[in-house]
Amino acid sequence: MIEGSPFASPHSPEPPDRRSVSDAVDLAEFRSTMREADAEDSIDEILDLFIANVPECLAALSAAMESGDARAIEQAAHAFKSPAGTIGAPGLERMLLAIELAGRSGTVESAGVTFEEVRLEAESVLQYLRSERGG
Repeated sequence: MIEGSPFASPHSPEPPDRRSVSDAVDLAEFRSTMREADAEDSIDEILDLFIANVPECLAALSAAMESGDARAIEQAAHAFKSPAGTIGAPGLERMLLAIELAGRSGTVESAGVTFEEVRLEAESVLQYLRSERGG
């Protein structure tokens, strides 16, 4: 957790380590959606891109949250939320939406999600994707 973060909440979501890692991503739904869109050939590329971009997204969100700049927080959360939703990571997507909306409203302390929770959920997502992709 970021020291002095306004994103602490007694009602935070269940930490990822208490859930099955496979709950972090609905990869079957993502694959199904891509098949329906006749874009199945893009699945591996999208997942690889997501995996590669997570560290950058976490760094941008961390910097924004540390700065306390509501607009920067909104933008960083949104930029991370969209790909999380695309690949079927609902827990991560919900956390990032809460942060994005709090940033948008200028009441960042109302997010109810800490950076540490986002980081842990992102790690769960990465762990699952890597295990499913064989590396």
